[in-house]
Amino acid sequence: MRSSAASDVYKRQEIYPTELTVIKKEIPLAYHTTANITFSFKPINTTFREVTYKSSNPDIVSIDDNGKMTAHKSGSCYITITSTHDKSVSVTVKVTVS
Repeated sequence: MRSSAASDVYKRQEIYPTELTVIKKEIPLAYHTTANITFSFKPINTTFREVTYKSSNPDIVSIDDNGKMTAHKSGSCYITITSTHDKSVSVTVKVTVS
């Protein structure tokens, strides 16, 4: 006879990020172009991969929920990527539009 239904359910253990990293801390963008921001999680086997993106000045560079940046006018601003699980896990990149 089988044990309770609860024991039959596989429960995936979430692995939360402890750090977000980027290859480039400064990204140049040309006026009126788009680019995706690329980052990685540590540990590499992180299963909880939900983040938010925020621009310090969306008039210069806006960023959508998928990490796609759009350059609107010349200047510099900062894009911050933050884990939704732990707000202290974040990385900031300087973006300069010319």
